[in-house]
Amino acid sequence: MSFSTVRLTREQIIEESINILVRQALAARGYVQDGSATGWQMMDSYPYGLTELNTNLVAAGFNFDDLGKPFELGSNMKERKYTFELFVFGVDLTFAKAIAEAVKFSIEVDQAVALYNITQTPPVQNGEWVELDGVHSGRQVIPTPEPWQEFVWVIRAQVTDWYDPLST
Repeated sequence: MSFSTVRLTREQIIEESINILVRQALAARGYVQDGSATGWQMMDSYPYGLTELNTNLVAAGFNFDDLGKPFELGSNMKERKYTFELFVFGVDLTFAKAIAEAVKFSIEVDQAVALYNITQTPPVQNGEWVELDGVHSGRQVIPTPEPWQEFVWVIRAQVTDWYDPLST
């Protein structure tokens, strides 16, 4: 099933737009998406079934929102804050930290995230943005880690979206 045959939620569009930003940012900083020990790969979700780590992974994590609230008196407009988590699983400490910080600073650079029409191939910016409230990264310490959990960083980005729920 392709994106063009389903009705996407606003949250899916924002999430995939952040993933596009991450892919572009890492490529622009010289990180090669090739699956080698010095490269990286993007995953759509947390890798629960992973048994070994041969490349650095950037995995979409868990997403939260604040339930939204009315934004404008007399209209349908809503304001909603989304928090997105990305996990970096590194083959070593240096790569994990470097990739996590590259992702963090790339998200932070414009203080906004451009939204994409992800039903098109390749996706194109649709002229909308969500405002960045903040982004941070930190090492995720796991008390008794599996070998692939030794060098894990979490990046959390919070964005604010203003939208009309009747048009999404």
